Amino acid sequence: MSTKADLHMHSTFSDGQYSWQEICKSVSRSDLKLFSVTDHDNIDFYKQDLSDDIKEKLLNGVEITTRFKSHSVHLLVYNFKVDDPYLNQILQELQNARKIRIQNILAKLKSMGYTLHYDEKKDITTSAEIADILVENSYAESRSKAYYTILKHNEFPELSYDCFPDLQRILSVLSQSPDLIFIIAHPGFQFFLEDKLIEEMFQLGVHGLEVYHYSHNRKQRLYFRRLCKQWQKLVTGGSDFHGNGLSPHRIGKFGLDMHQLMNFNDKSKLGFQFNDGKILL
Repeated sequence: MSTKADLHMHSTFSDGQYSWQEICKSVSRSDLKLFSVTDHDNIDFYKQDLSDDIKEKLLNGVEITTRFKSHSVHLLVYNFKVDDPYLNQILQELQNARKIRIQNILAKLKSMGYTLHYDEKKDITTSAEIADILVENSYAESRSKAYYTILKHNEFPELSYDCFPDLQRILSVLSQSPDLIFIIAHPGFQFFLEDKLIEEMFQLGVHGLEVYHYSHNRKQRLYFRRLCKQWQKLVTGGSDFHGNGLSPHRIGKFGLDMHQLMNFNDKSKLGFQFNDGKILL
């Protein structure tokens, strides 16, 4: 069945290659009825001059960087208001943590003998941007190869998220805002067959899992879907689009089909109404 909801994608406000205008153009050309731009620790997409046609199918979203026990966690947060004081408090903390992390990574690369030329006036907030700089300086052929050959997570402790606030605190602060939805992004990276850890996160206030992610095989999708059913949690999905050549699926080509979207809409109590191919608020 065709994709009707793509609830995970990135723009140039974090580590994506598409500007907000290019994302809007891609969405307009798609069959999507609902989408969300989930930049890393950044909600600037939602501060742009978006058209009414885009707004009517847009669910506010952000991908928050955090950690749980010894695991890094990417928490998708949906349905916020841009001026939410609790969310903006957390985002400021995360931006400060990102600056520390980036400084540590750049210092480590310098100590390893890498000489990097880049625009130092531009804010670098993600390791993906550093990977791109390594490509631009001819140390790697592509972003992915920069990770495979240089920015190896198991050999590069500066890539860790130890300086970021933990999941329990994030949820404790954000839960003060009504109607927010908390989803663990691509859980297959960290939590496949980790029933106990997932159950603990559910108990802390996580509302569901991103079951439909391109990195999940059929066995993983069935496993995470079973856990969501067992705990009566939400099932979401999205392309995790970063740009051409960086993601296996384009915007609107991976996520939830119509049946799955209706289930998500009903269980989350978002209140979208579908009529004649449009969503009516």
